[in-house]
Amino acid sequence: MGERAKMCEERIAEIAAADGNPYKVLRVTEAATQAEIKKAYHKTVLLVHPDKVPPECAERAAGAFASAEAAYSCLQDDVALQKWLASQSSVSVAAAASKMAGELEVTVRSGPAGLGIELDSANRVSRLVPGGQAARDGVLRVGDQVVAVDP
Repeated sequence: MGERAKMCEERIAEIAAADGNPYKVLRVTEAATQAEIKKAYHKTVLLVHPDKVPPECAERAAGAFASAEAAYSCLQDDVALQKWLASQSSVSVAAAASKMAGELEVTVRSGPAGLGIELDSANRVSRLVPGGQAARDGVLRVGDQVVAVDP
């Protein structure tokens, strides 16, 4: 694998690991100026643009390129940024442990698609969405009863 392909693969992996965080996707801090964000965006898309990468990276680069564009768009739009920031706030979920007496309070961070759980009519977790935030956090199980959700 050539040096360019290696750099491309490393940057694609970083973008995938950023889990939709626009600051991490573009490698900027929350205090970054618009000029710094724009410079980081251009640097990122030059490295992961599907037309600019070696052929063996092109398919994976397309996803990273789309993530970089979405991150830049989010950081340029105050409404979109506020919506993303609100989605990152912690959500406290009180759930009964299925094999323990009493209640156990757990915290699940709400991801961009919500908590990633499905509840039945009795507010018991009937399904953890594969790849969802609750499945990634690993604190809820099928059968746990959700008693309260704090925004």
